[in-house]
Amino acid sequence: FPLPQGALDYTVGSELVYKNENKTYTYYKLASGVRIYRDDITGVSNDAAPGGNAVTGVQVASNSQFTDVVFDTAQQVSYSAKYTGSAFTIDFNYTNSVPQSQTLDKNPMFSSLTASSNTKVTLTLNSSGRFLGYRAFYNDNGQLVFRFNNPPGGASGATIVVDPGHGGDDVGALGFLPAYPESEITWEIAQKVADELEDLGANVILLNTQLSSGKYVIQDRVADAKAKNAQVYLSIHCNSSPSNSSAVGTEVYYFNDYSKNLATSLSSSISSALNTTNRGGKFGRYYVTRDPQMVGVLCEVGFLTNEKEYNKLLSDSYQQDVAEAIASTTNKFLKNLGGSSSGGGFSSSGNYGSNSASSGGSTGYGSSYGGSGYGSSYGGYGGAGYGGYGQQYGRSASGSSVLDQVRIAIATGNLTRAEALLANYSDHNAEWNFLKGAICYRRGWMDEAKRYYQTACQMDPGNAEYRQALDYMENGPRQAYTPGGTTFGTDLCGSNLCLPMCCLWSLCSGGAPIFCCI
Repeated sequence: FPLPQGALDYTVGSELVYKNENKTYTYYKLASGVRIYRDDITGVSNDAAPGGNAVTGVQVASNSQFTDVVFDTAQQVSYSAKYTGSAFTIDFNYTNSVPQSQTLDKNPMFSSLTASSNTKVTLTLNSSGRFLGYRAFYNDNGQLVFRFNNPPGGASGATIVVDPGHGGDDVGALGFLPAYPESEITWEIAQKVADELEDLGANVILLNTQLSSGKYVIQDRVADAKAKNAQVYLSIHCNSSPSNSSAVGTEVYYFNDYSKNLATSLSSSISSALNTTNRGGKFGRYYVTRDPQMVGVLCEVGFLTNEKEYNKLLSDSYQQDVAEAIASTTNKFLKNLGGSSSGGGFSSSGNYGSNSASSGGSTGYGSSYGGSGYGSSYGGYGGAGYGGYGQQYGRSASGSSVLDQVRIAIATGNLTRAEALLANYSDHNAEWNFLKGAICYRRGWMDEAKRYYQTACQMDPGNAEYRQALDYMENGPRQAYTPGGTTFGTDLCGSNLCLPMCCLWSLCSGGAPIFCCI
């Protein structure tokens, strides 16, 4: 797993150079074992060198979408993270102490947090394999945050990216008809997959690969998926074997272990739909499957170089069967993981003073952690079920009962219902635009959120609630307003680059057969 921006470590040995055809990759190996591109580290003074670190406290809290595990650490040291199927372990480098063990009651992800060896913290999953990815970052207070995706309990309410392979100037593999290369077939299948998933209640992001020129590069595809807080990434491709026209079948690739079950199940169901050979779920180092923030798979549906299979892939009925197989299998995968619509309250360990809030379910964090929490007033993630929102959702500028229901849906984290209510509400007034902006922010769609907030302020310039929301978007440290007067907590990585060697980014690089933090 990659390290977050701001992590401190030492380089080991000399600069390493790898050449692959006309490309050259230059990187260092870190003492923690991670390899990282030369351009993505920066030297710091010896005064900033890591050593003797203490992790003094940890807080664990959940809403309907995420479980946050937040560490107070004296230094932004590197670490190694490991997922075993039943637990997630963080082993801090250059560290002498970690917080005490604790039981996590009613947490949607974890049953306990166990400290060991003065450097390790193990989070035991409530159920083996119940894991949909995570991201790690340092927040503005210098705390290390691990944000885990809570399983949604099915496709309904899940955010799923559907990525049609290739597109634009990149047509992919060629078949027997020049007008129908891989990019045309994957686009047709992907549209049908998106329709099927939407019918199941999923929040679907279908990447638009139909470009008149240029390419939708894989780095941008993954970045767009991360910006939307995707839980599942489905990349649709077709296979090719010019030297063996008899090759047929479906295979689905994964990188992270928690994507393996979905890959295996998809290969089985797609091959059945296409009436072809099941080549199985396979480990592969594909860029679109490697990011730890989501479950990612790359589906090689069938072979374009086999004429019989190619003709199947051109068939609308076969495309529909494949799409239904992908959607139903993804839904079943998410259902098998279980889900919870309520937050898991707040738990802490360490020295935090007497003002730490302690409230469970959907009432969340309370107004302040006190001591050395997330700051003096975290606010509780408002409309996501962390709390802070309280009973203020009934306050509607328009007085409309429908829009009141939208506020309630946002407050309880039911964004699918909120969107459905707004879609059927014909009066796109200031309140409608404000609530649409709140949903977009909750989805992670910052540009859209800002646009709706601006429209709300233009339509009702005297509304203080709307203005405060827009002010947070334009001037705050990535804090956004939600209906009822509370704010989302900051979710940016720490920007202080005080670092013997410092990771600048948290995304694995593409193209090189190495795993580097950039």
